[in-house]
Amino acid sequence: MRTRNIKINVFLNETEKKMLEEKSSKMKLSQSKFIRKLIDDFKINSLSNSDINYIAESLEESINELLKLKKRLHNFGYFEDEEFLKNKMIDFDFWISRLKK
Repeated sequence: MRTRNIKINVFLNETEKKMLEEKSSKMKLSQSKFIRKLIDDFKINSLSNSDINYIAESLEESINELLKLKKRLHNFGYFEDEEFLKNKMIDFDFWISRLKK
C-alpha cells in the first residue's frame, strides 16, 4: 500500500521544469524524491550561536588588522585613508554588537 496518498499539482514554466529535471537527475533521484528531499532538508536561515561567535571573532580579527593598517597609513601621512578605515571599524563594531544580541 502506498504511504503517500496526497497528490499536489505544481505549475512550472519551461525554465523551472528544466531545472527540476537537471537537478533531480544530477542527484540521481526521481523528481518526487528530489522535491521531498528539499522539503525534508529545508531549514529557516538562522545562525547557531557557534556560527555567530565565529563571525564575530572573524570581524574582531579584521578590526585588529585594520588597526595595524591604520597605524601604517598614519605613519605615511595618509590621513584621509586613516579616517576611512576608522569609519569602517566603527561599522564592524556595530555589526559585532548586533550579532552578539
